[in-house]
Amino acid sequence: MPSPLVFANTAPPQGEIRILYTNPVGSPAIVRALTISNVDKNGNVSTPSLEELNAITLSVLAGTEATHTFLIESINKKNGYFYIDLVDQTFTSGSLGTTETGSVILDPYLITNFDNNDSNAVFSNATEFRNSNFHKDIDRGGGQVRPLNYNAIAGIDEVVLGDVKLIHNSLPFEYPITKDYPEYTYTGSFNGFSNTVNINNAGELDIIVTDAEIVALLGTNPPSAFIFPEGTFSLQGAIFLGKTDIILEVDDSIAFDNANNNRFSQVIHTQEYSSSLITQRSIPSRVKYTAGLATADTLYLRVKQIQTISSVLNNTASFILNSLFKDSNTQEDFLRVSVHRENPIPYADKAPIQDSFYTDTGLTNARYNGTKTTSVDYSGIEPAISAGIFEAAAYPLLDDNNFICSQSLSDRVVEEFYFEEATLTTSIPDARIGTISAINTLQDATDTGFELEPEFGTGQSAGDILLIGTEQIKILGLVYNIQTNKPVLFVKRGENSTTAVAHPAGTVVYRTRGSKIFKLNGNKVVGLGAQKLWIKDDRSIVETSDSGYILQVSTTCTV
Repeated sequence: MPSPLVFANTAPPQGEIRILYTNPVGSPAIVRALTISNVDKNGNVSTPSLEELNAITLSVLAGTEATHTFLIESINKKNGYFYIDLVDQTFTSGSLGTTETGSVILDPYLITNFDNNDSNAVFSNATEFRNSNFHKDIDRGGGQVRPLNYNAIAGIDEVVLGDVKLIHNSLPFEYPITKDYPEYTYTGSFNGFSNTVNINNAGELDIIVTDAEIVALLGTNPPSAFIFPEGTFSLQGAIFLGKTDIILEVDDSIAFDNANNNRFSQVIHTQEYSSSLITQRSIPSRVKYTAGLATADTLYLRVKQIQTISSVLNNTASFILNSLFKDSNTQEDFLRVSVHRENPIPYADKAPIQDSFYTDTGLTNARYNGTKTTSVDYSGIEPAISAGIFEAAAYPLLDDNNFICSQSLSDRVVEEFYFEEATLTTSIPDARIGTISAINTLQDATDTGFELEPEFGTGQSAGDILLIGTEQIKILGLVYNIQTNKPVLFVKRGENSTTAVAHPAGTVVYRTRGSKIFKLNGNKVVGLGAQKLWIKDDRSIVETSDSGYILQVSTTCTV
């Protein structure tokens, strides 16, 4: 038998397969490798199959047509042949020999090179482009930081409001503005309204006017809405006090009469006048409609300009009223308002990219990305954690603390336990998470559910222990009220031997828990459950909940 090196570098004749095996005296034969000509006995080129070979089936026993399948360890392409390293296979009976008539099966069997095959969707050799079913076209014509079609990609609706005409004595002003009002004693207001746009009221909505959109309308130095002839305020006693507001209005009534108590009005720009002195500021705004707040399926948007004159004294010259939407020093005479939805639907054009299996979610998750899991899949333990280690001895929850403290170290079963936080927290902080809502309260000691008025930046989940007054309550589950968008908690009352009592609306709710503890059972992460732990480092005894959270420090041993 040649050495493996000699065997690998010796080309077989055309149409031949050679086998490398070992057969020590008294031991079974082991097939280890093959050399295969890239041209078979019929002159067919087998290179495409041999380059991608997963398995080969052939007869290796003398005097029989019985076939055997060999798995491939590695493939090395040589000049006119291939050296194939096999997964070793042992033959305990029969003798290895040659055959010239046995069949050979290549898996896979390919007749063309896969690189230029139509099935190779990622090779980028398509001659015709088709639009993707998933990916959106990104318009970078205006720069690389923010695409021109960003709103379309993100599914943000864009509303355009403009054509604001001021009205006096029930008649609109003509444009360009030619009228003036020398009514020196007049005080009151002049209104102007834009076009009305309706949007679908589905889910939670954020209606936003940004500072950039206000600047696009008015510029960085907006013109005055009141225009006076030159020298007006040089006259003795000439005084003028007024104000101009641009207001965004949203209502579920097209009359904007707040018929359903769902009208929102936000001032986005204001100008104040004191004779010749003008002060003004822009106010970016956000109007939030929670799901189910409005009674109608449609919301209506408009902007209005209100000119208010509070004082005009003697000798004040005539003035001209100006619509800021018509005398803007920018290119736009309209205001853009963006509508952000809870479940946005992108409406950008599809990208001219050929889809393949690599863009199919089911296939890419299974093959490459993996499938997202949560703590629900692992009995409350996060699928990926950064854990610290500490040493402790576990005891049943009913064991007496004096007994636990009195044990010597040699009598304890000290094990390694793990905690999720950066440091082990044995002190139990009380984190305020909100108050009991007036809609659904704990009216008596038997109630097992209530609605929480949550506070910003707080969260809660099943298994948490809540502190309400002196009573501890365990969260069993939670849902969200679609009308109020607030969590409704289903709870177990009187946890840890506390007394269940009635809790009225407005009562403060705290979440009380320390670190979450778990241990390893082989390579499996297991939640600790309700136990007592004697912690070796500080000799404290802590109690844990069913979910493994530290609930309280029972005592600190002195011996």
